[in-house]
Amino acid sequence: MADTIHGPVVVCPGDTVIFNSDDLAYTDPDGYLWGYDHGIVRLNPANTFALDTVVITRSIHPGPHFLTLQGENRCGTGPIYTMTIQVDTSTSITHHPIDLISAAVNDDATLGVNAYGSDLSYQWQESTDGGVVWYNLPDEDPYYGVYTDELVIRDVQAAMTGYKFRCIVTGSCDPIEIYSGECILVVGALLTTVGISDAAACPETDISVPIKIAGFAEVTDFSLKLFYADDLAYNGFSNPHAFLSDISVTNPGSGELIISWAAEPGPGVTILSGQMLELNFHTHVGDVCDFQFVEAECEYNTGDIKLDDEYTAYSFTILPLPEKPLQPTGNRERCEGAVPEQYTIAIPLHTDTYSWSLNPDASGVVSNNGNSVTVNWDPFFHGEAWIKVKGLNGCGEGAYSDSLKVITHPLPLKAALPVGDTNLCEAGPDQFYFTDGGQYSTSYVWTLLPPEAGTVSGNGQQCAVTWNPSWVGFAELTALAVNDCGEARQNSEPLLIDVNPLPALQPWVSDTVAYLDAPVSFSAEVWRGTTPYRFNWDFMPEEWYSSTPDTTIIPDDPYHEYVLTVIDSNSCTMTSKIGVKILLPLFVPNAFTPNQDGLNDFFRGFITGNVEGVSYRLLIFSRVGTQVYEERGDDLSLMSGWDGTYEGTLCSSGVYVYYLYYEIMGYDGIEGEQLIKGTFTLLR
Repeated sequence: MADTIHGPVVVCPGDTVIFNSDDLAYTDPDGYLWGYDHGIVRLNPANTFALDTVVITRSIHPGPHFLTLQGENRCGTGPIYTMTIQVDTSTSITHHPIDLISAAVNDDATLGVNAYGSDLSYQWQESTDGGVVWYNLPDEDPYYGVYTDELVIRDVQAAMTGYKFRCIVTGSCDPIEIYSGECILVVGALLTTVGISDAAACPETDISVPIKIAGFAEVTDFSLKLFYADDLAYNGFSNPHAFLSDISVTNPGSGELIISWAAEPGPGVTILSGQMLELNFHTHVGDVCDFQFVEAECEYNTGDIKLDDEYTAYSFTILPLPEKPLQPTGNRERCEGAVPEQYTIAIPLHTDTYSWSLNPDASGVVSNNGNSVTVNWDPFFHGEAWIKVKGLNGCGEGAYSDSLKVITHPLPLKAALPVGDTNLCEAGPDQFYFTDGGQYSTSYVWTLLPPEAGTVSGNGQQCAVTWNPSWVGFAELTALAVNDCGEARQNSEPLLIDVNPLPALQPWVSDTVAYLDAPVSFSAEVWRGTTPYRFNWDFMPEEWYSSTPDTTIIPDDPYHEYVLTVIDSNSCTMTSKIGVKILLPLFVPNAFTPNQDGLNDFFRGFITGNVEGVSYRLLIFSRVGTQVYEERGDDLSLMSGWDGTYEGTLCSSGVYVYYLYYEIMGYDGIEGEQLIKGTFTLLR
């Protein structure tokens, strides 16, 4: 029947336990009736199924307890099933070792604990450094009973004075592991420990140095000498132990103190551990100050014992201020901009953190406080800045390092608006432009937009623009200042240049060939450019312009190319030429009668106008190509003419061919020899 209920049979106070049962035949699902001893509490009292959860209360009485289960249906209840549960005891220590145990050299010392709980085990521990580090003792000489509630230390020695002992008790129920109190072993009646805690102080400060004692057993009087370094100045003592109210400190000489005390008649004073007093000093600049107890005489009720070697030197450190750092290292020259830079110092002595200084403040910000920092430079700063650093520690700050000068070279400033002609004409000559400003620049980058407008040459304050001959429209010219650090942050403001179209023209003339002294009319068709136009023919006064191209003149040159100049409202100029040839008043007859009657007896050319200096050649050929006459001369008006004979013989009547070559000297418009040819009739 006992196997019907399942679950743990050994529990501890505070446990949460789950029990379940086998299926009980003919039992309703909610017909499982559980029962418990006092001290066992169900977590789900409404749950009467085969699975149940309980809490073993911490106040339950240790020992055997019972739980029961009975099935139920509409016909009644079934048999009762019982399970026995053993409740163990929580671990506790009811008696600790005494605080101090004294034993003579080579005697035994016995320490014990009384503990309560279930399944208890024991482990004794020892500390040889006043309780900082503890070691599990082995169960071997001189230690016996290490795993029991009583520890025996055989043949104790003087060197064990001040050792501490304790016991770890382990049980089955929480708390599973408990540490006993600590016991100090004193071998003989000795002043076992006098010491100065490790301490440190800053220069030029007032400090208190505690003098610690331990194992102060049945002491009736003592005298301690203490030497200290010259970096300390003694300022008296304070806070003596309550049991040592009559203690005194004398200062017989620099660097020496004598601490004395005597008890009232009786068994002496026992102080397990504590502070004897505090010695007050003023520190000066130094590094390490040594305290040394040179002797101690202690009188006990067992007699006088002089301690020659119980006390050693103790060091007390006066922390120095941080060492002055070396000059920081890093980039000494840089360019204006936001690029961060690293600066570093070798780690100086006695330094915990660092304080960096960047001057002027506007130059940037130092990012951290280590020996290596990043300077986030102000992107617009240029000029000289100085970086220095000092060390910090708990005592204060050291001296600043020598400053590192950092030169930040400037980027160029924005160039000024370029200066130059902004109203141009198509296909014009190279134009020169100039910019001022751009402080700190060494050169300039010139840009012409759109690129098809032309090309730019030059990288100084002046540039030349070669315009695309076919470009018309608006163009922008900018200058960007440049130096070794880079480009200015902005181009200059753009100079807007208007390249205007040239006028296009077609001159007209009423006659391209005219007779001398005949009037000739000129005109022209003009398009493109910008109205209104102004016109000038080269026969007009040079500075005189007409609002119309229409004009009439009587040419006075045999041939002339007349030049028309058109200027539009943008002062864009276009010229064009048109030539006019002037026919000479030269008459060549088509017949002559060489009959010696004095009328028309010679064939020749005649000039009817006032033209001089016309050289000539006259050639006459027969119908069959025979040259029958040739005449040359410098003045056509003096031509002799052909008399109708050939080699002294009269030529027959008929048609003849003539070639009259002439050249008008002094007329630029008629260059070279001109020709008139034709036929004439010889009549007899």
